[in-house]
Order: sequence, then structure tokens, then C-alpha cells
Amino acid sequence: MAMLDKIGEKIENLSLKPKTPTSPPPGDQAFRVERTFDPSQYNIEDGETTYMVDPQCRKDPKLVELMAALLVWINNELAEFGIVVKDIEEDLFDGLVLGQLLVKLTGHKYDFQEVTGSLVEQRHKMEKIVDEFNYLMQLDQTNDWDAELIHEKDLVAILKFLVCIARKFNSPVRIPPDVNVRLVEVTKKNGKLVHNYVTLPITGSEIDGIFQEPDAFDALFEQGSQEKLQTAINILRAFVEKLIKDLDYEIREEPLELMMHDGVYFVFILGIVENFFRAFQHPSDAEEQGGEAA
Repeated sequence: MAMLDKIGEKIENLSLKPKTPTSPPPGDQAFRVERTFDPSQYNIEDGETTYMVDPQCRKDPKLVELMAALLVWINNELAEFGIVVKDIEEDLFDGLVLGQLLVKLTGHKYDFQEVTGSLVEQRHKMEKIVDEFNYLMQLDQTNDWDAELIHEKDLVAILKFLVCIARKFNSPVRIPPDVNVRLVEVTKKNGKLVHNYVTLPITGSEIDGIFQEPDAFDALFEQGSQEKLQTAINILRAFVEKLIKDLDYEIREEPLELMMHDGVYFVFILGIVENFFRAFQHPSDAEEQGGEAA
């Protein structure tokens, strides 16, 4: 077991970086709206209600953390397409980014028009993309988002949509718990605007029951350093090779993910580390390989 401890220590050291102190989340007082509501700024009739994101809410550390994590995740996924997303609210409305994200996550080709010029074409493309994601996530319908809301750059709908996608596809993104978006509810009464506050949960402690503090590998992914990540992979490969070198079993010269995919090396490692033996036949097809790995 000492060898395992040394492996963990090496990988932990790769991910170490200075920690900057963080201030506590702002209290209710910090969420006051910084502007005067002028009825001329809102095209609503008497008795109607509209909403806007509280400007102070955008400074909430948890919301900032979530948006930054989603941004890094999307850009990492789409790097091979030469796509750079700078603003989650502004850059997803036309369907280009979400369409390529769908292709990357599923590995399938879709007949979406890559570049859409008119608003009608953009909405139509967004409907197809959202419908496909909902189908893959086994959602018949949801009130949290739809194609129109995402096309209209609705922050709440966009965040809930992306969080659901990241969870469904087990994406390497750390989603913080208890993230909320605070809205200003503006109602026109007798020619005057009356405002109230509405808090909508994006993530929650119950939904995020599997949330864990980031480990060394999370830090490596967040740093985006391919060199450090490759070093960690090399350490793990050396660990595997050292364990099984005395078993008179051929070690294949291939990437670590291919080397481990059929379960054979996992069986060897389990037997050596836990000191037991399991007889098995070399798996010949995908189903048998999955059985060995399980």
C-alpha cells in the first residue's frame, strides 16, 4: 500500500497551486439593485410583470464559479473545432456552439445547418438541438428551459440546461452546490413600477448529493495543463507496469486508456493489491470486456 500512497502524493504535487483567500458570500444587503426603475425602460402594460437578473447577483461568488466552470468545460470540449466561447449568455443563442457540443458529446453527426443567418433559422436550429438533448437526457418536457428561452439569452434557462447536460454526460466539470440566481420582478401598477425579488435555484444541495471537494485530478483539469496531465498519466502507467511486470504477461505499447479498457489489467491490479487470485479467460468481445472491467 505504500506504493499507492507514493503514487497519490506524486499526482497531488502536480496539481498544487497557490490558494487565494475568498470572501464570504454577500448577505441580503449586498443584493440591492443599483439602478432606478424607469417605466419608460419597460415595454409592459399596466398589470403586466417582467423580470431581470439582479445586477448584484452576478457578483455572487458561487454563481461566478459555476459560470466560469461551465465556460472552461465548453471551451475544452470544443477546442478541436476552433470554437472559443467568451460569454455563456451571449454566445449560445444561434445554436452553433450547442450544436457542436452535441456532436462532441454524442460522437454523432447531425444535419444541422452550421451557420444560420435569420432569426427564424436560428430558432429552428435551436429547437432541434434542444429537443435532441432533451431526448438524450430522457426528459419528455421541462419548464426550466426551451429553445426560445435559450435563443433569447435567458441566463437561468441557459445555466440549468448546461448543468443538466454536464451531469448527464458525466462531464469533467465541478458543479458547485446551492447556486441561485436572484431576479428582480417588475410589475407595472397604475403607471408605476413596483419591484420584488425572486430567487431561483440552479443547483441545490439535494440535487448535488454526489458533489465532492475537488481532488488532485480536478485541479489538473481546471489548470488545463496538458503537460502536467500527461505526467500524471505517465506516473499511472509506470505504476501499472511495475505491478504486473513479474506476471509474465505482455504489456502492450498503447495509450493508458486503451491499455485498461478491456479489464484485464484491472483484474491483475485487484489481485495483486488485495492479494487474491481470480481465474478468467481473455475477453474476446465488447460484452465480455465490459464484464471483466465491471
